[in-house]
Amino acid sequence: MLCRRYVDTLVYGIRGMRASAQDEQELARQLLKQKQWEETDSALLRLLKCTMEAAPQLTLQLYIIAVQGIKGHLLLGQSVSLPIQPNCFITY
Repeated sequence: MLCRRYVDTLVYGIRGMRASAQDEQELARQLLKQKQWEETDSALLRLLKCTMEAAPQLTLQLYIIAVQGIKGHLLLGQSVSLPIQPNCFITY
């Protein structure tokens, strides 16, 4: 699904540049706007994918913390948020 979005983004960009070179400014503006929408959609889909991949691990960590209590977890915020960060930053 993401691959199709990348191809669409590339196609809209190329068509927009060609239209701009042929002095069809309105068409070029529309195509480049469509390209921006495709890029935005791709970024949101990547973010959703990262969140869905990290959710089971986060749920497991929260369960372990809830069962064992907070004793021994000095950095609770860091221990809970670490699984989400690497996955999301790698995909960008």
